[in-house]
This record gives sequence, structure tokens and C-alpha cells, in this order.
Amino acid sequence: MLSGLIQRFLDRQRNAALLMVPTIYYEFSQAQLRLGSYESCDKTFFRHYRDKIHEHCLVAVKTHCHNISNLKVIFAIICSIVLEVPCGLTAAMAACLCMEIQDYALNEENLVASSRYWMHAIVISVMSLICWVHKASVLYRYVNQVISRRAKEAPHLNPPLMQSYKIGHGHVTWNKPTLFFEDWEMRFGLWKHFKDAQPITGNKA
Repeated sequence: MLSGLIQRFLDRQRNAALLMVPTIYYEFSQAQLRLGSYESCDKTFFRHYRDKIHEHCLVAVKTHCHNISNLKVIFAIICSIVLEVPCGLTAAMAACLCMEIQDYALNEENLVASSRYWMHAIVISVMSLICWVHKASVLYRYVNQVISRRAKEAPHLNPPLMQSYKIGHGHVTWNKPTLFFEDWEMRFGLWKHFKDAQPITGNKA
């Protein structure tokens, strides 16, 4: 699978083994993920190939959304981008891609329920990783609100990804708006953080 090769190409900090299982990254999480140190050429690379990366990942999700293993590889690619070049550009790239994945999971008619749940779980995992990497407090509050609502009303939309789901009595299975990300809320959280943020340097482990 081409996505596997792309993941190995991007993963300079060797985080792959820690990205095999989508999870939620809380403020207090002691994840052993390593952040890359980047130069202007790294940002130039992502700025130049942003649209192609976005398109490839979105097509890959749509093609492989019925295969949990392949979806996890795509998840790892998105996370590697956030970790390798931890800046506003890659955070925005990943968040924008997540919103499109969410939109596909919500609106595509020919999807089995488990595929929808996997995609929503991946989206919230990536969003929480963006917050964890950048210590984006405003965005974190919003992401945590969605996590908490899901935990109470629709835990199948949060990680972990499961081969089969048992939906509890009273759990929400329809597209209740408060259980999903609003584009403007996500954009505001990113803008609020990065307008005053200092560049991240060095490794975090």
C-alpha cells in the first residue's frame, strides 16, 4: 500500500510504533511521542505539496474506510505530519483534512456503521493530538467538550477502533450536531492559538 511507504518516508522521529492505535491525547497524557525540529524548507515542502497530500489522504480514506488496518495507516500518516513539522501550517492541514473526513463519514450514504465510527474516532484522535503537540488551550477546551459529550451519549464515536460495536440503550446513533466538530469552532481555536504562539523547537518525549 502506497500509504505505508509514505508513512515511513515521513516518520523521521520514529513514532510509527506509537501511532498504531488511535487514542485520545489529553493535556496530562504522558505520550512518548517525539516532535521534529524543522527548518523553513520543511514548511516550504508542505506548503507546496499541501493540496496533493490532502487529496491523497482523502482518496485513501474513501477507498479504504472499510478496512480498519488501512485506516490506521492513514491515521499514522496524518499524525506524522503534525509531529514532524509542528507548526501552524501542518496543524491547519491536518485539521482541514479531519473536517473533510468527518463530512464524508456523516454524509456518504453507502457506508456501514462501523466505518463511520472508525472515521469519527480517527478525527477526534488527530484533533486531540494537534492540541497536545501545540498546547492549544482554546481548541483543547472545544475538543474536550466533544469528547465528553460522546463519552456520555455516543462512546462508539470515540477511540478505540473496534471490529464490532455494541450500542448501548439510549446511545445516540443519529447525527446529533453537538457530537461532531463545527468548522468555525475548529478554525477559531487554531487561529486563537497560533496568532500568539511561539514556534516549537526540539523534541518532546
